[in-house]
Amino acid sequence: FVRIQQIGPGMISQSTQQCHLCNGKGKMNDPNKLCKKCNGKRVEKKKTKLELQLNKTHKDGDKIVFNDMADYDPDATTQGDLIIIIRIAKHNIFKRIDNDLVVGLDINLIDSLIGFKFEFTHLDGSKFLIESNSIIKQDSVKVIKNKGMPYNSRGEVYGDLIFKFNVIYPDKWFNKAEHNIKDLFPDEWTMVEA
Repeated sequence: FVRIQQIGPGMISQSTQQCHLCNGKGKMNDPNKLCKKCNGKRVEKKKTKLELQLNKTHKDGDKIVFNDMADYDPDATTQGDLIIIIRIAKHNIFKRIDNDLVVGLDINLIDSLIGFKFEFTHLDGSKFLIESNSIIKQDSVKVIKNKGMPYNSRGEVYGDLIFKFNVIYPDKWFNKAEHNIKDLFPDEWTMVEA
């Protein structure tokens, strides 16, 4: 509606304002005939159960869309969608990078030099042997093909399982271990000044 107000002799102010009775909708409901369930809002609150189909191919940030399932607006020409964004919780052993699974593996200095063998339990409970007969350097990796996450809906193609090694060095040598270790290595392995 247009509001005209005199603000002084020969001076008026004119403004367009929204109707406070209908809140600018241009129509009103008879208060005696309001619906008891919605109280004239034309929308009733209901709970709906939706089934969410998840599989191993989902990644962090993937979106699952339920069309026309947002809160209903009776004045809208199209209804909104309900969008579920997947957030994958951090695992204490595995880190997912694309479709590969990365495992940080601490090994001691002796195992890094002479090799090791241990049984590893995967996410699905399957067990397999991890072993090395060569020297493992700090941050070196061992890749096991097709043991990562599937990346097609039928689970036919898999990423890799990657072990990243962290060599734990001792804080100090005990007894005469330092001399015994020096005896194991040839002279060309000793430090040379630049």
